[in-house]
Amino acid sequence: MGGDLDTEYVSGLNSMGDAAYMGPAPPPGHGDHHYLFHLFALDTTVDADPLPDRAAVLAAMDGHIIEQARVVGTFST
Repeated sequence: MGGDLDTEYVSGLNSMGDAAYMGPAPPPGHGDHHYLFHLFALDTTVDADPLPDRAAVLAAMDGHIIEQARVVGTFST
């Protein structure tokens, strides 16, 4: 096995409009919250705006997804 993975990436905007990962933060005592992570394998590098939102990322990936997976995590306080 071998080969190097391209480590270049672009941070997109989260639901709060920031280019950052915020992590899980359910209200205290609110029970389990589910966090969905969507993973995509693409057949090419896609061009995106410097700070793309979700719609722009999905549009750029359209027609280039060769595999995908979803991971669900739970967290409660």
